[in-house]
Amino acid sequence: MATELTYHLAGASWSLVLEASVVSFLMGQAQRGRTSRERIGQLYSRDLSSTRIVIDAATQLEPLQSSYARVTFDAQRMAAERRTQFERGLHFVGLWHTHPEPEPVPSELDRRLAEDHAGAASDMRAGIVFMIVGNLRSSRSLRVWVQESASPSARLEGRLLPMEQVPVEAAQRG
Repeated sequence: MATELTYHLAGASWSLVLEASVVSFLMGQAQRGRTSRERIGQLYSRDLSSTRIVIDAATQLEPLQSSYARVTFDAQRMAAERRTQFERGLHFVGLWHTHPEPEPVPSELDRRLAEDHAGAASDMRAGIVFMIVGNLRSSRSLRVWVQESASPSARLEGRLLPMEQVPVEAAQRG
């Protein structure tokens, strides 16, 4: 059974928490085997004002095209899903997708995707969460970054910053 996971960004006053049901869903999306295809979806939270941002929901988008190492999607469907989730009280926090590797790292295409979506949201937030689900059956394969919006007024540089997973015991204490 999955447990909730907590992530922290160095120097930040907030943490990101994945509810146990979200962890279970994401780990179930992992690519396992040479015939598996990449998947992609969005992350949502009910409250963006807390120092503990809880990911309450993760969705899966229907891809336009998907292969072992690439996935494309319809941006209009993505935007429509965000509107629907907002009507349900959920706020867009970021994106997730899979990689066919144990401890995934963002490709150049991934970095551009994160930059584009952070830039599109820059009038509402300082960045987005960007997650890659690797193929291990372990929380080590759930890798998380924050993509800053490139915003001179907010003094942000558009960096992709790694979040560190907080050990379960420490997260329960703190």
